[in-house]
Amino acid sequence: MNLATLLSNQCSPVPDEVLTDKQIRSIKLDRGTARHAAQNMALGVAAVGKLLALTSAEGELDQETAERLGWFLEEVGGAIFQLAEFEQVCSARIDRQKEAQQ
Repeated sequence: MNLATLLSNQCSPVPDEVLTDKQIRSIKLDRGTARHAAQNMALGVAAVGKLLALTSAEGELDQETAERLGWFLEEVGGAIFQLAEFEQVCSARIDRQKEAQQ
């Protein structure tokens, strides 16, 4: 299952939806998983950036490697963005539930 599918599954079309305790726990677990995955990916991007800086200073980075790393970073950046969106969607569903209970 890709992130777009997860996002669409978590976006509730019913604004006054009532979630069960089990659904809330599941959403919170998904939200935490997304947050941790995004954090780990961001650390990986930082590590790749440091390696790029160190190797390019020594002239040890060939064009093909630089191009592949560029495409990789673009993909990872997009995935981090989608994970952040997913976390926001999960939070919004939980917040709506809290408001409905008040």
